[in-house]
Amino acid sequence: MFAPAPSSRLSRLGSSAVGGLRVVAKAIAAFLEAARNRREARALLTMDDCMLRDIGITRGDVHSALASAPRRDPTARLRILAVERRAAAKAALRERYPDAGLLDAFLASRKIVRESRATDNSDCSNTL
Repeated sequence: MFAPAPSSRLSRLGSSAVGGLRVVAKAIAAFLEAARNRREARALLTMDDCMLRDIGITRGDVHSALASAPRRDPTARLRILAVERRAAAKAALRERYPDAGLLDAFLASRKIVRESRATDNSDCSNTL
């Protein structure tokens, strides 16, 4: 048996080094993206509660997402919280109006919300 040529050993070493650099580059890119998204999530705190509600999150959701580790992307957590809130609202509508279709239940709930906001001046006046 014979030993592989030195050039083939070098090429394997070079390809391992390139693979390692790719892993490091991806990790750095992910960290930088998480940092950028963290800044953008922090900017959500400058919005008022009505605007946050319009996009399906609360101020507490933003604080909760920002409390995660610095290397974690807070926008993923915000997305999960918004989807969970929408799903819970749909489930509540189905429970409250079991005989109605989802659209009818949604329209009835909007009417109830509109009527309650008409009596409450502290809420957002420009919605609905």
